[in-house]
Amino acid sequence: MAYVLAVLASGRRRGFTAGLLAEAAEGAASVPGVEVEVVQLTRYRFDACTSCFHCIRDDAHRCSLRDDMGRRGEGALFQKVLRANGLILGDPVHGWGPSARAHVFFERLYPFTWSGELAGMPFASISCASNQGMHRLANQEICKWAFTKALRRVGGLPVHVAYYEEARAQARQLGEPKCATYPQQERGRGPEAPPPRRRRRYAGPPPASSPPASTPSAPPGVVNRRHQESSTWPSGVHVIAASYRPGATRRGTTVTMN
Repeated sequence: MAYVLAVLASGRRRGFTAGLLAEAAEGAASVPGVEVEVVQLTRYRFDACTSCFHCIRDDAHRCSLRDDMGRRGEGALFQKVLRANGLILGDPVHGWGPSARAHVFFERLYPFTWSGELAGMPFASISCASNQGMHRLANQEICKWAFTKALRRVGGLPVHVAYYEEARAQARQLGEPKCATYPQQERGRGPEAPPPRRRRRYAGPPPASSPPASTPSAPPGVVNRRHQESSTWPSGVHVIAASYRPGATRRGTTVTMN
């Protein structure tokens, strides 16, 4: 039986966003062979990614943080995502964009970027706004996040509460036809592990041929954009300077944009 995980990012269990997600979940559950579970993120403990890169260097690509999205793959919420054949997100609009809780949830899906275990999994989202709206902008932002995890986005529903009753039927339709294909797939996705070259700059020293001879050498203690290693950084970690602003420092190492 296919398992669809419906994730509520709102802190309100009976609010507008929760109601729309419940409609989508009922639509998905109406499809034969589909099991749906609704979970609320506030009931799980997890914080933002710490950029430790453990999930990149780890062969199993699991997070080492001791919370519900970590514990080296044993976290309660991580296990539900790992089991899922499909994912539906219900998110309230905060500050003209997705909620912080939804952002952290997607941020903690980063290990799947390297394992490829979410690649191709069907994903749909609901962005529910009140007051000034901006639900379409929030919906577009979530679409971008889904792309970074290689999810197969099958639908998105931007909603303003002024049209809540009309949106309830749309939410049910969002879950129902999209989930009809889930039972036909073994897992609703396929593992697509990144090639070794993609991990090289994180997993170990760069090859002898890199950087090219034509690349100017960086002064001692300075990291240039060709992921050269500095002794002031943790062993095995290589830096791409383009990820940092000019003049940024860490542990006494200057990162330049040369």
